[in-house]
Amino acid sequence: MIPALLVGLALSAPAAAALPPPGTYGMRLTTATLADLPFIGETKGSSTSWLLVEVAQGPGGTTQQHRTCAVHMGGVGGGRSEVPEAFLVHLGQPRYPLALRDGAYVADMGPSHVGWDPGAAARVPRSVDEPGVIDWDEDGQPGATIRLRLPIFGQVDLFVAQSAHMVLTAAPAAADVPPDRVVGTVAYRLFDQRTIGGTHPRFAASPPMRPDVAASSFAMAPVPADTTCQTLEPRLRGILGE
Repeated sequence: MIPALLVGLALSAPAAAALPPPGTYGMRLTTATLADLPFIGETKGSSTSWLLVEVAQGPGGTTQQHRTCAVHMGGVGGGRSEVPEAFLVHLGQPRYPLALRDGAYVADMGPSHVGWDPGAAARVPRSVDEPGVIDWDEDGQPGATIRLRLPIFGQVDLFVAQSAHMVLTAAPAAADVPPDRVVGTVAYRLFDQRTIGGTHPRFAASPPMRPDVAASSFAMAPVPADTTCQTLEPRLRGILGE
């Protein structure tokens, strides 16, 4: 998920009554970023990830596991951005604990590293020839590949490296939220995303980005148990009234 692909900025939420019961859920996760560009100033970006989620109860407590089915990113230069299937597959299906803290649902998704090996370098790489860069998505290119399709340049592959750690906090009991739905905010304990190279030199680097906490959010709702990645987005959009 880049999804973009964070710095410990939690937002408060009203009290929640309980954690979601075990079952199948869909989640829309919107992550937003800010960047400062020379001569242009502050620019905004965002991506929306669609996650197929399983909540389970075990001896150690309630856990949540997700699979990233799709990531939709904002367009660039009149074109569109794509996250290839290999990228989605290599995001895996992480499992992490759910908790009630101060009455609010909290899902600490844990740290994730895309496009590089943190055991081989002290920081997220800035270029393809820095230590730690790996062919993370096994497509024969360094880092992790995101694809641009642009009117003038055609297909351009960007090679990225990222480290992120998100914590979701929600308040299902809020008056304007259906009782079976979880909506809330995204806190970033860690975020560092870099474009380290590309198939066109004009797009082979990017300015440092920072998370836009105010524009980041998530919504999760129960979906039928037979939901697949192919049916998740339209089903969840219908449930959320989009």
